[in-house]
Amino acid sequence: MKENLDSHLGLISLHFDVPEHHIPLSQFIDSAKSAQEIIDNFNQEFFENCIKYEVRVITPQKGGVIELLGIGVAGYILEKCWNFLESDIGKAYIKGLTSHEPTYWAEQLGKKTKELAEIDKKKLLTAVLALMVMGFLQKDTADLQKTGLSKEKFRAAYSARNRVYEACIKNPEVQGLGFDTSHDFPIKRTDFPRFIVDIPAQLEPPEIEDNKIWTVDTVDLIVHSPNWKRDNKRKWQGSTTDTQDIAFIVEDDNFWHHVKIKDIDPDINDSMRVQWAYPAGAGKPANVRVMRVISYNGKEISDKLSETELFVQLTDFKIEQKEQVDLFSYNQEDKK
Repeated sequence: MKENLDSHLGLISLHFDVPEHHIPLSQFIDSAKSAQEIIDNFNQEFFENCIKYEVRVITPQKGGVIELLGIGVAGYILEKCWNFLESDIGKAYIKGLTSHEPTYWAEQLGKKTKELAEIDKKKLLTAVLALMVMGFLQKDTADLQKTGLSKEKFRAAYSARNRVYEACIKNPEVQGLGFDTSHDFPIKRTDFPRFIVDIPAQLEPPEIEDNKIWTVDTVDLIVHSPNWKRDNKRKWQGSTTDTQDIAFIVEDDNFWHHVKIKDIDPDINDSMRVQWAYPAGAGKPANVRVMRVISYNGKEISDKLSETELFVQLTDFKIEQKEQVDLFSYNQEDKK
């Protein structure tokens, strides 16, 4: 992600590569609304809706069509916002979206505003929000999902991003999209379709027990009863060599993509190697969540989630593995 100093001031830059210096008003308005919807989704999921803000249109500069949107933060609950920025989960999300942790951007902001005795936390918050939005708009879907931004949890953000690129495709004059005021357009017209993703149907939340300590394991399964639809109304049934009749849901986006394109046709007696999580303490796994399908009938599907990715995926839960691996150890490794 290009490090744009303008965005440190809370500016979202959408630079349309067009031969003339104009785009349809509808595209301009839809792009601004889409950016606001992404911020709304992030505000809800990351900051517990503690930020009150307004998106304003900034006077554009010359060169193509540059849509500058300023984030004006009217109020926020400092403790909640700062707790997220300083938490391991927050650092992982922000690094995944912006390529750097919050402390890096704080340093950049400090260099730009040397008159500040200490970092202006409000300015840092608006800068990080802008960077997160632009990172979300330009990063590959696979990278976003590895960071923990699933299409289920961030449906509104992905839908908004879809509309930005659908509008670009609809307008044949748009040859590229950039995210600063330079004439560098990293996303070309031929790239637009790959940023449009299928949004899965709204799912009922999986049953989660009050026990918030999770056991994470990698196992081989035999499928007794698959569920061909992606929903949580009817669970899959399967067994391991140790345990019979285990009910589970499959949360792996990549697996369901293979099902959708008919690359996989689930059936009884299929074999799966999965990485799953379930509440610890029970004699038999219950409320099982298959986080990744590593292989299906021998076909490689997805890589296992790393310890950091598991930590992000199982937000607010402590993680415990059977092999006595400390999933929080990466924090210590990072400090070395």
